[in-house]
Amino acid sequence: MVEFVQEIIRVPEEMSRVPKTADFIEGLVNLRGTVLPVLDMRVRFGLDRIDRNERQRILVLNLDGIRAGFIVDSLSEVLRVSRSVVETSPKLSEEQSRLMGQVAKFDGGKRMIFILDAKELLDEHELDTIAKRSAGLSTEVDPIAATPSSVQQ
Repeated sequence: MVEFVQEIIRVPEEMSRVPKTADFIEGLVNLRGTVLPVLDMRVRFGLDRIDRNERQRILVLNLDGIRAGFIVDSLSEVLRVSRSVVETSPKLSEEQSRLMGQVAKFDGGKRMIFILDAKELLDEHELDTIAKRSAGLSTEVDPIAATPSSVQQ
């Protein structure tokens, strides 16, 4: 996932909310003159929202040329992972295999880190909608309306 990470920033106190978007789209922030859509990963994965806190961060990712921020609960370290310690993760479900198809094993397998496939965080339609929103090109009602069927769980 690190090849997609551009930077890691603190969650700002305020974001511009965009009406008629999916629940997991938290809003827009101005990141050094660039409009950055921000998504809440807890909501995206079907978990309950939590109050903002000092541990949360925004991972700014570049997904196929589209920059977006993803709010995560916390970030404990940034690692460089050698391909020699990466292997296919055990298949627990279709969704898990799609999102976390690889695992890195350290310390003789005593420590494992699932590797999230950043390209799988959003589908093509969602990426396109976010790109239009952040560029200010969308004038129609957002097709990713906040409905239960629009959020993959």
